[in-house]
Amino acid sequence: MALKKAISWLQEREKEGTINLYTDSQSLVRRLEEGPTLTKTSLENEMWTLIHQICSRNATNLHIQWIPGHCGIAGNDEADHLANQGQIEDQREVEIDLKTAKAVSKRHVLDTIWAPQNVHESQPAGIRPKRRVCCDERVVLALAQLRCNGKSPILQKYLYDIGASLCDACLQCGQSPDDLHHTLYDCPEVDFFRSLIPGDPFGRTRWK
Repeated sequence: MALKKAISWLQEREKEGTINLYTDSQSLVRRLEEGPTLTKTSLENEMWTLIHQICSRNATNLHIQWIPGHCGIAGNDEADHLANQGQIEDQREVEIDLKTAKAVSKRHVLDTIWAPQNVHESQPAGIRPKRRVCCDERVVLALAQLRCNGKSPILQKYLYDIGASLCDACLQCGQSPDDLHHTLYDCPEVDFFRSLIPGDPFGRTRWK
């Protein structure tokens, strides 16, 4: 992430000439050496896009080099030991502010829910994404149907459109029509579940 921020900074400021970037992540440098066609993550794809934009300018050369990290520096090993010790100690009595609590909650949701949903964006061609084990087949099917413009039998509006129901009103709250927009944003019966989503519970971008 640090290297990507540096590359983004260069891209925004349109620097020219020979530009040297240094990182202590040897694995990242090796991954970039394999070229843009063998990327395995969305982060690598984004970095290669930025690198191409920078190097496509006239008289601009970008050089990325690995340098040793803090290993071997006096006091670094002790600092790492103390940090690791602090992680395993009981932290239930340690006070945190609301901003930190929200950040931790948001990170947990991103890592456990949103990241698996975006697996197709980070898989190279020809490799099937891993099956999601957090959902059974019925849930996976329902999600796929809802993404098809709400063509799902769990919505009364769809059942009404195909003649399988005499009414398009929501069975939970009685409002009409019970379409995808109503279920995601308006139905009061699912307000609790909306409240579990960090940020604005009525934000439109998260459902795209």
